[in-house]
Order: sequence, then C-alpha cells, then structure tokens
Amino acid sequence: MNKYEFVFCVPTRLVYGRGKLNEIGLYTLSLGLRKVAVITTAGGSMRRYGYIDRLISSLESRGIASVVLDKVYTNPTTDLVDELVAVVKDEEPDGIIAIGGGSAIDVAKAVAMVSYSGGSARDYILGIRRGSGALPLIAIPTTHGTGTEVNRFSVLTEPELKAKLAIVSDYIYPKISVVDPELTLSLPSTVSSATVFDAFSHALEALFAARSNVLSRLFALEALRSIASEIDKLPEGYSNIDVRTKLLWASTCAGYAIDQSRTGLLHAIEHSISAFYPNIHHGVGLALIATAWARYTAPAVREKVKEVLRIFNWSVGDDVTRSFVEFMEYIKKKLGLHKRLSDFKVSRDDVKLLAEYTVKFMSVLIKNAPRSADKQAIEEILMDSL
Repeated sequence: MNKYEFVFCVPTRLVYGRGKLNEIGLYTLSLGLRKVAVITTAGGSMRRYGYIDRLISSLESRGIASVVLDKVYTNPTTDLVDELVAVVKDEEPDGIIAIGGGSAIDVAKAVAMVSYSGGSARDYILGIRRGSGALPLIAIPTTHGTGTEVNRFSVLTEPELKAKLAIVSDYIYPKISVVDPELTLSLPSTVSSATVFDAFSHALEALFAARSNVLSRLFALEALRSIASEIDKLPEGYSNIDVRTKLLWASTCAGYAIDQSRTGLLHAIEHSISAFYPNIHHGVGLALIATAWARYTAPAVREKVKEVLRIFNWSVGDDVTRSFVEFMEYIKKKLGLHKRLSDFKVSRDDVKLLAEYTVKFMSVLIKNAPRSADKQAIEEILMDSL
C-alpha cells in the first residue's frame, strides 16, 4: 500500500483537558439534544467517584434530561446491545452519552447505530446490515487504553459464534469526545497498566501494519513517545495527574492511528482469547501473547522495531528480534503484566480451537500484519505463551 495514500476525516470534535466533564451540558446542548441516554459500566464505580452526579448536574443546568443505563461489563456482547436498544426505544432520547472505558463507549456506539437504523447488533457485527445512520453520540473515556473516542470501531462479542468482532462504520464516530485526564485518576493500578498496554499495542500494530501510512505513523509515534516519557514512573506515577494526562494523550493518538491503519495479528489472536475467556481484560490478554508475537513479528519490521526501541532508549543489539523480545518483557514486567496464558486456565487443549477461530473470524487483521500467519503459526504463538 502507498503510504502517501489515505483519507483523513474524523468527524469528532475533540475536547481535551482537565475538568472538562463539568462542561458536558454545554457540549450536549451544542448538538441540540434535550434528552440523552447515559450508557456506562455496571458495578457502580462511575457513581462512586461522583462522575455520574457531575455529568447529570451539568446536563440539568442546561435543561437536558437523562436516563442512566449502567449495564456494561468487560468484553460486552451483542445481546447486551440489543437489551439496551430496547430501553432506548422506550425512553426515546435524542442522543447518547457514553462514560467509562472502551467497553462502555463501544456498546454506546452500537446502541446508537441499532437504535437509529433498526435490526439487531448481530446484523451489524456480521455485516448483514450496513446502517443508515446513528443517534448522536458523546464519548467520555475514563481509561487510557482504547482510543475508541476518536475511531469508527465498536468491538463486541457475538456469543453464539464465540467470536469477538467489530462494527466498522463512519456513522459511529462520536460527534464530540470529552477527554478529561482527571477521570483516569480513580482507575485502579492493575487496570491502568492493562489500558496502557492496550494503547501501546495499538501504536505498535498501527506502525507495523500493512495499511500503515504517513498519517497513522505520525500518531503512532506520538503515542509511543508519550508512553516512553512516563513508563519509568509507573506504577507509582498513576497518582500523578501529569502522568495520567500524557498516558491519556497516548491512548487518543493511538486511537487515531488505528482508525487509519487498524491493528494486526496481536489483536486478532487476543480477540479469540477474550471471546472464549471473557473475564480476561483486553489489555491483559494482549500482554499474555505479546512476547511470542514480538518474536514472530520482528523479523518482518526490523527497521521499525529499531525505531521503537530508540524511542524508549533501549539498546539495539545485533539481534533485533532478541532486543525486541527483551524490551517487551521489560514493558510487561514494569506494568505488572508478565503472566502467561496458563495462569488464566488456558491449556494446550485450547490452542487448536483458538487458532482456528482466529483464522476464521480475524482474517482482516491477519492480512494487515507485516508477516503472514497461518493456523500453524498462530498455534505456535499461543503455545509459546502458555
């Protein structure tokens, strides 16, 4: 692919800065919305930290009504989307606000599409329907991992197929994304590290991708530089707002990068893992197979690997692959993510099935990887990660 050939049009107004949650009423009103459905995570953390109260207070100050749907869980399914669509149709809001991690925003994107265009979430995840539009969506991320606040992807698990797939549509770009670093301060250290690794993986795969271009490269390198500037301060630095600001910026930049280039083999394999093991956080799942992926991928992108290592001031020896593998192990250890698949009850008996499902459902991402991979190669990566 010609790296100077691309289309760049992200129709999302990005509002970035500390304390911006308090201005959500103003931004919502600017879209002409008078009633919104607020989609957020289950478990109560968004209420416990006061985010929902602050959001509703800002909305009410502008005369905007709201209904809160706090049902989203890790690795959400198409069934959940359909459940929330039924509520949205009853409540008849003008638009949707998503607040939470990537799962909450991805679910809200799908709800916005299905509520407007009809059908079921499964129709869109399988490409049976394309959609004719979506309800206006405002995204408020509270983690620094997915970058979904600035891209056109909604990743969901289709439980009947045991497949984690993506709705890809220009209709589901958020109209406005309010990115407030203060909201990430409440994120527990373990989840913080998992989301850092997610953003790190997005940047790497966008940089290495077959679809990589000069624009995705710009954003991917900025994301990597931002993470590199803070990595030595972690995990203690999670209490520092300046550190969180840089990590959140890295996540948003990586979101722009994958909107252009998408991800590759690492995400392809992880999606199959978390489809079968939904309790594994996406960022953790990526880390579990990252070392084996690095060993497999490095020979195809030697110069780009050297570039990444130089950003992190990591010594590049004669053996680039070995240097990249050692670097990956360092990053995982620094973030407390140095476990293996077997620690999560993934066994040798699972490997063939996971590889089979990766090949079956993730062909787009596999083809986007810099080194081709068949079922056997994927099995070897999984075996190396047990």
